[in-house]
Amino acid sequence: MRFIDSDSIQPTQAELTAHPLPRSLSRLNPDLLYGNVLASGVGVGTLTLLQSDSLDSYRAIPASAQDYTRLEHSLATLAEQLNQQLRERDGESKTILSAHLSLIQDDEFAGNIRRLMAEQHQGLGAAIISNMEQVCAKLSASASDYLR
Repeated sequence: MRFIDSDSIQPTQAELTAHPLPRSLSRLNPDLLYGNVLASGVGVGTLTLLQSDSLDSYRAIPASAQDYTRLEHSLATLAEQLNQQLRERDGESKTILSAHLSLIQDDEFAGNIRRLMAEQHQGLGAAIISNMEQVCAKLSASASDYLR
């Protein structure tokens, strides 16, 4: 199942409200919340409340001998997934995906994660988070509004 991506053009409020409620429901004067359909059809399942994930739990994972292998596998898998999405998308989505692909394929990006693991003895999770914070700091300091 594929969900709508957040970079696609979203339906306007007029498009969302174009499908009126049946009269029997309209008489109840409900407060409606409109949303975007993620997938067609009927869904059956258990409603689960998700909470935000704390990055601290990933920082706490100790370094392991498999971290370098996991990093290489993760980067290759992510590049493969991004390339697949690039073939399917266009417009702004394609631009954003291309930027992400360029970032993860940059030698400095992966090299910095490896350096953090080797020199500071960080686990893979901690090294990725540290690297992400450094990249975000650089982007936040950019003169480009788009990059900020």
